[in-house]
Amino acid sequence: KQAADKEVDIINQKRSQVEMQYEKFQKQMDKQEEDIEKEINKQIQSLKAKQQKEIDKHDEDWQNEKKQGQYNRASQRLRVLRTQQQLLMNAKRFEEAEQVCKIADGVAEQEAKESHKQMLSAYKSSRRKLQQKHEDEFDTLMRSCEQKRETFKHQKITLSQPYINRFNNLNREQEIAKDPERLWILKYRNDEKQRKTCNATSRNT
Repeated sequence: KQAADKEVDIINQKRSQVEMQYEKFQKQMDKQEEDIEKEINKQIQSLKAKQQKEIDKHDEDWQNEKKQGQYNRASQRLRVLRTQQQLLMNAKRFEEAEQVCKIADGVAEQEAKESHKQMLSAYKSSRRKLQQKHEDEFDTLMRSCEQKRETFKHQKITLSQPYINRFNNLNREQEIAKDPERLWILKYRNDEKQRKTCNATSRNT
């Protein structure tokens, strides 16, 4: 009985040591996980900031006069009408010039509407491509972040396994220690193993 109690005390001391080591390990893992999440958040914020800059620059470029000028060019027909109008004015044929002017204004209005429509369509198409690019970038980053989390998770499981094994062994040792008969048998076997090892060593030397 005394031997069993002594054995239980030794096991409890061992368990306390393993628990302290495991708690330290858990704190280290928590710190690593926190650092990983901070780094992931930093990467996400950095990507969002970069993408917002690209959107701002994209929209700024499309508001540029040079870009708008690409869609506001007068057609050959309109230029001919304006030239005709000017020639009639120079020839003082004002009535005819006014008629041509009305036709030219109508053509200009129609072309302006069509140009605006084309520019809007091109802008939307360009913006969609940029948004798709951003979505792809974000998806790639999210997959990378998830991979980091999974790698850490597996690493944590692998590194914690020795502690779990140690706890399981201590539980088995405690069960044996509580049963004096099993404890005696175990000790007898261990003593026999040590004696045989010593004898074998002596014979070899």
